[in-house]
Amino acid sequence: MPFISICIPTYNSGEKLVRLLKSIEQQTFTDFEIVISDDSNNHDIHHLINTTFKHLNIFYYHNATPLGTPNNWNNAVSKSKGDWVNLMHHDDWYTHENSLLQFAEVAKKNATTTLLFCAFENIYLDKATSKKYFCTWLEIKMLKHNYLNLYKTFLPNPSCTLINKNYKPYFYDKIFKWLIDFDFYTTLLKRRNSFKYIPIILVNVGMHSGQVTAAVFQNASVEIPESIALIDKYGEPILKNIFVYDFYWRLYRNLNIRNLDDFNFHLKGNAAYTSIKNIIDAQSKVSANLLQNGFLSKGYMVFNYLKNYFFNK
Repeated sequence: MPFISICIPTYNSGEKLVRLLKSIEQQTFTDFEIVISDDSNNHDIHHLINTTFKHLNIFYYHNATPLGTPNNWNNAVSKSKGDWVNLMHHDDWYTHENSLLQFAEVAKKNATTTLLFCAFENIYLDKATSKKYFCTWLEIKMLKHNYLNLYKTFLPNPSCTLINKNYKPYFYDKIFKWLIDFDFYTTLLKRRNSFKYIPIILVNVGMHSGQVTAAVFQNASVEIPESIALIDKYGEPILKNIFVYDFYWRLYRNLNIRNLDDFNFHLKGNAAYTSIKNIIDAQSKVSANLLQNGFLSKGYMVFNYLKNYFFNK
């Protein structure tokens, strides 16, 4: 059995997949398999694998009927056999030739850990700019204390993680598009809050306007229903965590939701949770300009969080 399964869900990815496979090709660590689940409407990727990359240990599956996100992800993971699973988006690629080696070295020393995750660099392909992301020691300490603090500690996308095979079967919930990573990490760490952070950039994350997350960013008709679906799944008490509460506070502020009617319009129903109603009601009482002031908004959020915590149990 391979030590690492690199699972790649893809769809008409062309040059992006070539970039990723070339980064795999140069890895000094070679105890891996590549599982490709292909939703493409042609056979270009199959041809690419059989010609340019036939020397790599690739298991290829073409889906006659496209599975879509995230079922295509789940299909790739389900066919993996490795001790550790790296779900690698085709937009992303390994930073250098020792990326997998450094992942593997940490994994071997933490064999019972639920997941590993590394620092990463966002590469904004449309703008030719980049930004590096590291977690602070305090963020890591808080996450170890309470898995819900992941809403403060920015866990990266799946490309930057290794998941222990002992937690299979696991899946990405198809009801989410925008909050899919939050949901997955919440589910996984709720089962067992055990992880190891690697403070080294091992993965480049390709960012561009064509991605699903970019398409639904600040789209109230997507973000509001998903935010409520998350509470439906884990229960309103998650809002007792101040970082979860702040996440919802910023979400509705950034969407400029000024009253329950606006909220319910996008929800296609009625807001049933007292904590959510209180957030919207509190924000409606002050100007949108004040809420955009980070310092004032944060202070007002804390006041309302404490009010919600003590009076809405």
